[in-house]
Amino acid sequence: MASIHKVMLQSNKVRYRIRVRTCGRSASATMPNRAEARRWAAEKERQFTLCRLSPLGRSEVVTVGQVIDRYVREVLRYKKLNTRRQQEQQLEWWKWLLGEDTALVDVTTPVVALAKERLLPRAPSTINRYLAVLSHVFTTAVKEWQLAEVNPVTNVVKLPEGRERTRVLSRDEREKLLFACSTSGNRYLYTIVVLALSTGARKTELRTIRPAQVNIGANRIYLEETKTDEARALVLYGEALRVMTKVMDELPAGARYCFPSPFDRHRPVDFRTAWETAVEKAGLHNFCFHDLRHTAASYLGGQGASLAQIGAILGHSSAKTTKKYTHFTNSGVEHLVEKMNRSVFRGRA
Repeated sequence: MASIHKVMLQSNKVRYRIRVRTCGRSASATMPNRAEARRWAAEKERQFTLCRLSPLGRSEVVTVGQVIDRYVREVLRYKKLNTRRQQEQQLEWWKWLLGEDTALVDVTTPVVALAKERLLPRAPSTINRYLAVLSHVFTTAVKEWQLAEVNPVTNVVKLPEGRERTRVLSRDEREKLLFACSTSGNRYLYTIVVLALSTGARKTELRTIRPAQVNIGANRIYLEETKTDEARALVLYGEALRVMTKVMDELPAGARYCFPSPFDRHRPVDFRTAWETAVEKAGLHNFCFHDLRHTAASYLGGQGASLAQIGAILGHSSAKTTKKYTHFTNSGVEHLVEKMNRSVFRGRA
């Protein structure tokens, strides 16, 4: 039960003192008005009641919206900014589809499986990411918060993602794209594309480069926050060094990023529209920004770099990730096979 008492402070201000005692627990607080006092008391009573329930009982009381909101507050906040933004959007979609007032116990495996169909025509990899974030919400609710007994996403079949694309630029396509970028209205697009082609860096890594990370004298850009959480250095030579030197010389005073937004120097530039325009102007088909990374890998392979070297330059966390670039190093493999055969079968040909 909750008791609410009106009290008068020495400053002649009215306050409401609340005391809640239920399920063997108690709590008290002071609120500026009776409405807030009642809301606080109701929430405390709900929390105390939950503590006495089993996980199954709690899942009948707790809603989808409450669990997702708690996940955003307590778990998602510690993830990287880009991941946080993406997963917040995905979780908002789940709240909308499942219903934020739906009891957690009513979210079953068949319900999630049916919801998966609603994600079409998104790509299989995207659908699997939606399922993954919802699964982690339920895993946290089961193991850490003990608000549910089972994770309904566990038995939902993930979609096959197929082979990862490795689209690369031909020499003619590269020249057309660079020309389109150099004539773009976005002053940083050409520099960013040159850096992507010459270093294989990811889009987010390039957009968020800060002045303190650039050392022109050492021909290096030091990346501190990467997808794999491992710092690495981008080596600058030739055109990449020239354009980056120009950027640093012309950097607006007080800019937080090397490629600041023209509307807010404390935010990185958004070049999506400029990029899409340049791709269309260059006449490229089925080509996205990440394909510049694949193209850089093909250049490295063509220069005789091993898979281990390509992985180190691109910042891969495992050799498995680099294996998709095997065909870029085939010339070196063919040379090794030829050399081995000449040694083993000498005189038999």
